[in-house]
Amino acid sequence: MAIVDIYLRTPTQLGKLMTLDQKRPFAKVVAIHEAADVLDIKPRQPHIAGFIVGYLSHNKVTPDDMLVVHKCFYDRRGTCKAWRVMVHQVAWWLATSKYTADEAIELKTAATPYPELVDAVDRQIDELFPKKRELAERLAAAEAEEKAYKAKEKGDSQEA
Repeated sequence: MAIVDIYLRTPTQLGKLMTLDQKRPFAKVVAIHEAADVLDIKPRQPHIAGFIVGYLSHNKVTPDDMLVVHKCFYDRRGTCKAWRVMVHQVAWWLATSKYTADEAIELKTAATPYPELVDAVDRQIDELFPKKRELAERLAAAEAEEKAYKAKEKGDSQEA
């Protein structure tokens, strides 16, 4: 679909890109925003960025959504808040256990090739829940200690 095809043709909205359609795939909306930015389409289209931020704020971010937003907005993270909102939402949903274990693993697997994304989400989790990481580390240490104790106990019982 060409950029020209997505312009509304009504006189009151001439030149306004049509992207507020809920049925349009999210990745396509991000691509439209990026194309409008790269092609320097006038007038500016702030409603597209607003739609992207609203979508990220009110929907569970999938690995595909996360990567599309990261690839499009990472270089503009200082001036465009879509990337920062995505990082915040992923961190919030991970920290509050709103993702299932499988969804969390999919997100982490998808983010692995992008260390800056992983670091940003980890920093955001630390910022939102400063004691959560400390608690997780203590829990992991306790589990490791229990595992070592059981292994030692099992080894002692086999020797006897």
